[in-house]
Order: sequence, then structure tokens, then C-alpha cells
Amino acid sequence: MENVNICGADQSENEKLVNSSRQATKSPNFSNIFNDKSKLNKMAIAFYSEGKYEEAEKHYKLAISLDPNFKAAYNNLGNAQRK
Repeated sequence: MENVNICGADQSENEKLVNSSRQATKSPNFSNIFNDKSKLNKMAIAFYSEGKYEEAEKHYKLAISLDPNFKAAYNNLGNAQRK
């Protein structure tokens, strides 16, 4: 299970996530990302770290739709909704 503490995340790790999400959207396999709950969660974390809370919420919800028992995504969604 992947559980990420957004508030305590290292800044360089956030930058890596942001960069990887930007690169992923330019990839020809972009649609494959939306079938992977972990990648969606990581993309949401990247959006969260940029202050794009609504976009983060959308991605957490997509991850949850793939796995309704994805506790980390629920936790992170709650954090994003409080912003």
C-alpha cells in the first residue's frame, strides 16, 4: 500500500513528481496512466504540491474509482479537500 504524507514530503521529491506528471501528459501512452491507481495518486500529489487542489482532488477520485479500498488516496483526498 502506498501512503504518502503530503505535508511532510521532501521538496525535491515534490519537484520530481511535478516534472514526471508534466512529462506523462506529453507521453503517447498517456491514457495508460488513467488505469493505474498509484500513478494517479502520484499525479494528484504533484498537483497538490503546486497548490492545484481541485486538480489533485480529481486525480485522487479517479484513483479511488479504480480501487475503492485505496486508503492512501482517501487520506490524501481529505487533505486536499481541507485546502
